[in-house]
Amino acid sequence: MAELCAAYWYPLYAYLRRHGREPADAEDAVQGFFAWLLESNAVRYADPGRGRFRCFLVTALNQYLARRREYESAEKRTPPGPLVSIDAAAGEDWFSNEPADDRTPDMAFEYTWAVSVVRHALDRLRAEQAAAGKEGQFDAYQGLLTGQGETTAVAAKFGMNEGAVRVAVHRLRKRYAEVLQEEVAATLEEGDDVNAELQHLIATLELGRRL
Repeated sequence: MAELCAAYWYPLYAYLRRHGREPADAEDAVQGFFAWLLESNAVRYADPGRGRFRCFLVTALNQYLARRREYESAEKRTPPGPLVSIDAAAGEDWFSNEPADDRTPDMAFEYTWAVSVVRHALDRLRAEQAAAGKEGQFDAYQGLLTGQGETTAVAAKFGMNEGAVRVAVHRLRKRYAEVLQEEVAATLEEGDDVNAELQHLIATLELGRRL
């Protein structure tokens, strides 16, 4: 559940903000929704044959909101305190910097989900590099992972030759692909096609950037 919350809280938060909810209400709604998922075990109704898990979450969120008062007044309550640590300030800063466009909240949710998965994968990779004492190098290499940045400048910064930088970036890119695949797999049911979902994620990102 912790992994589920970490992966999906911002896409759901942004979805509610695009529906016109105020930041505090959107944050409370997401917290309440995750608490309801936990206590009701509603996740058991997720059916891979009826669409991806994130689609189930949006449908379940709307059902929760429609009956929110009923759920919140139910005798069975979750323990006090938030279920997941939501950095509302960071989420609102992210949301406010998203470009204004004509995407529906559902279309925006798909794109935000894809961006969140990529960010989570990069955060994991940075943590791995930091644990190995290479956080500074990772920050310099990150642009090169996607073909951006100058190899010459990075080599000069760390006193390396360009060939060594290219080898290091190649290894980091390979590890990034592995971590990203793991992150995508974590959002799927067992047996789902991870590669197909990766292709969908990439297509969603490319489409979102064009809008």
